[in-house]
Amino acid sequence: MEKYHGTGILKLNKKGELIPSEMIVDNDKKIGYAVDNRTGKKVPATGFKIHYAAAGTHIVPMYENQKEYWIRRRKKDGNDWLLRQKG
Repeated sequence: MEKYHGTGILKLNKKGELIPSEMIVDNDKKIGYAVDNRTGKKVPATGFKIHYAAAGTHIVPMYENQKEYWIRRRKKDGNDWLLRQKG
C-alpha cells in the first residue's frame, strides 16, 4: 500500500471537499479479488481504492469495469489526479 500512497485519483465531494480515499488505476498486477455481492463470484482485480481514516487505512479491490471508468473519466476531464464527484 505504501508504494501507491499519493499516486491515485483523488475525488472532491459536491461541496468541493477532498474525500479521504484515492483510486489506483495504474496497476496491472493482480492485488486480490472483487466479489459480486449478489452472486458471490470472485473476479481478479488490478485496480483498487485506498481508504484513509483515523482508525486506519485499508484497500478495497475494484472491478475492472470500475477501473476502466475512472481511466476514461480521467482522460475526459483532462485532470490526471483530481476529479469532482458528479452532482
